[in-house]
Amino acid sequence: MITFKQYLQEARYRTDISNERAIDLLKAHCSDALKNIDTPLIRGTKSSTEHAYLVHGELGDGRSSAWSDSNFYTVILDEVNGPAGYPLRSKSVIMSNWVGFHNIVSYARGKGGVYAMFPYDGVKIGVCPSYDMWEGPAFTIGESKRRRTINDWNDWFLHMNLDESSYEALVHSIEDTLEDPERAAKETGKPEGFFDELVETFDPGKVDEQLHKAYSASNQEFDLVDTRTVYDISDEHECWTSGKCVAIRLGLTKADAHATIANLKEMLK
Repeated sequence: MITFKQYLQEARYRTDISNERAIDLLKAHCSDALKNIDTPLIRGTKSSTEHAYLVHGELGDGRSSAWSDSNFYTVILDEVNGPAGYPLRSKSVIMSNWVGFHNIVSYARGKGGVYAMFPYDGVKIGVCPSYDMWEGPAFTIGESKRRRTINDWNDWFLHMNLDESSYEALVHSIEDTLEDPERAAKETGKPEGFFDELVETFDPGKVDEQLHKAYSASNQEFDLVDTRTVYDISDEHECWTSGKCVAIRLGLTKADAHATIANLKEMLK
């Protein structure tokens, strides 16, 4: 069930629309997506029942993962890859390509639904190397010999009692701990030696540089595409975008989805 916090977050960037309004928007703004109408991008929700809505991830406020208690990876990825043109994860809608229909249904089954997502022409879309951000390649940070997935590093940052309120605050909290790890342990009530791995991972004065290298798009094996090329991607991949998309409810089976798409084609004539 959606939390009240998640409801408020979605209310900022989602607008319910009529079928007629959806058709008008698709015709006016989504020609690239309509060329691939039989294999649309898709999104699962756990609570939505609307038939159609307009979503604009850029209007969101601090998106958080449905599967984690912390948001370090989002804070870092926004800082590192936002300037390179990637959509900000904190202000994005998460989707899959059509190959991921089965997994999206598993997520949405119950009170939610599966939606076809039709991005406006020219929208930039980030692409993960796997079906889920959490299942990306394991990597090291700084001087660490440990290889962890982005999910495991996220949990590690939380365990290290670091500040995720902003990228600058995160870097400062690491640098401050490196300056005197024993003092930091005492102040936070941690046992002696608690921050040893943090000291082994980061070099004082180089935290920003080391985070940028570890979380760069190339190291994370991300790709940046648009509405002309996203449909060329094979295999199942998580995607994210901050741009506008028209969402149409498909149902929870491939048969329902195909029937909805066929009906949509008729309405678009």
